[in-house]
Amino acid sequence: MEQVIFSSGERLPMLLDDDDLPVPEACEWFLRRRHLALQTLMRNSGEVLVIHRWARKRRMNIYDRIRSGKQFTEADLTSLIEELSRPQPTSNKVAKLAVSPDTRNKRLNTASQHLLWYIDELTASPSSGEALRINLTAMREKVAKAFIDAYTASEAEATPVVAALRRYSSLTPTKALTSRSR
Repeated sequence: MEQVIFSSGERLPMLLDDDDLPVPEACEWFLRRRHLALQTLMRNSGEVLVIHRWARKRRMNIYDRIRSGKQFTEADLTSLIEELSRPQPTSNKVAKLAVSPDTRNKRLNTASQHLLWYIDELTASPSSGEALRINLTAMREKVAKAFIDAYTASEAEATPVVAALRRYSSLTPTKALTSRSR
């Protein structure tokens, strides 16, 4: 993870791969969210980094997997959600066994927004064929449901984030465009 400082003074996080090269999909997502506060973007970048660490452990490129249209298994999604629920290594300190429900829900929200954004980008792409669009739509529904179901129940009912995610997850790119034009 790096922080890029532009000549204008604007700062953005940049996720790097194992070869210290920018991960284009993650960087594009951060660029689209550059209107957010730097601290929010930095927190989001750490949360997206958890997805990449999880994928690396499984020798998987998360974006290649989505581009292929190959569905995530229930085990994949459960494993990712469990990883998002654990403290992440930051130093040689003794790690906690779990993160707070608020931290967990924030991580789940960011991870789901990022994955659903990329699925939507591919679904809306003119270069995506009809078969891929069908697979991506099914993948989107499965990912959205897994993340919604994973929210900590007691906080989830009182959290506007869950309501927003439920609204967002029910929108397909076509529905989103239609609802905006009204």
